[in-house]
Amino acid sequence: MALIKIPHPNGNFKIESKLALTLNAWIDAIFKYNQDLVVVFDGAEGAGKSTLMRQVGAYCQHYMKERHGHKVPFDINNIKFDLADYTENAIKLENEKGHIHDLDESRAVANRKRSTSKGNVGFTNYLPECRSAGHIHLVALPAYH
Repeated sequence: MALIKIPHPNGNFKIESKLALTLNAWIDAIFKYNQDLVVVFDGAEGAGKSTLMRQVGAYCQHYMKERHGHKVPFDINNIKFDLADYTENAIKLENEKGHIHDLDESRAVANRKRSTSKGNVGFTNYLPECRSAGHIHLVALPAYH
């Protein structure tokens, strides 16, 4: 397994080269077709979803800058821990192409909310409809199975 080193202001990240090639194709499609990309990370607590999600976000930022000259920040401000905050931020930036949104939804947060809460309803209404802003949505969910 070959790893690619990604320079980032918060420290270097590493990502597996096959995953990087797949992300490259998706990112190129985002810029060519104005589509959004949604990647869901699912697994048990402590499995490394958040770490992998941050590595993918850092790689996407790096690739968009190198390949497309698109300078979008990916830092702590991109990471949301609340469904309503995530959705509001994504909607606010809809007219600006190439943003990376990171939702880190822990089991504790998910279990606290009813499925009909305002945050859950807003999120479930938004995510299937986001498609033409040219954004990347990285979503970590606890294992429900």
